[in-house]
Amino acid sequence: MTVGQQFLDSATISIDGKKVNPYKEATKPTPLGVTPKHKTLKVKITMHDAVIPYKTLQANQLDQKMLKKTMTQLKRGGWQLNTLTSNHISGTITTKKNQRLLTTIPYTSGWTATVDGKPARVYRGIGRFLAVDLTPGKHTVTMRFKTPGLRIGALISLIGVALLIGIEWWLRDQYKYAK
Repeated sequence: MTVGQQFLDSATISIDGKKVNPYKEATKPTPLGVTPKHKTLKVKITMHDAVIPYKTLQANQLDQKMLKKTMTQLKRGGWQLNTLTSNHISGTITTKKNQRLLTTIPYTSGWTATVDGKPARVYRGIGRFLAVDLTPGKHTVTMRFKTPGLRIGALISLIGVALLIGIEWWLRDQYKYAK
């Protein structure tokens, strides 16, 4: 069962007598739990407001066998990582057709990628994650992160420190001549 954030702010939900506490920070529909197939659930919704601005309430059944099969396929054909640090990811992947490698790393400027040692464009996959396009075959994909503006910021800081030291030195020299 999924509900939207507006609904969560205006109602309390319990399933089979147990209060459901979904994440309040969610911005997309929020899963409320998993139940075995063909089991009857008693869902109680207590409204705190007279009107809740909500269009639909969905209840969906997840096919556990299909999920397990898909997860097995993904693990078998996924990106096999050799290096994983906070700013460097590298590994191999084999694709049978043109496809986009989608990570769960949030997209932000500063990421660069190479595919087989050649620069590759980094995309915003599903609107928020790092992604890279791949052609059929086996590839080595490397992604690196460099904080935008770090070098220029460090250079400006060094120049500022050098100026501060220079002014201090100059003022001391002026003070000596004034005596």
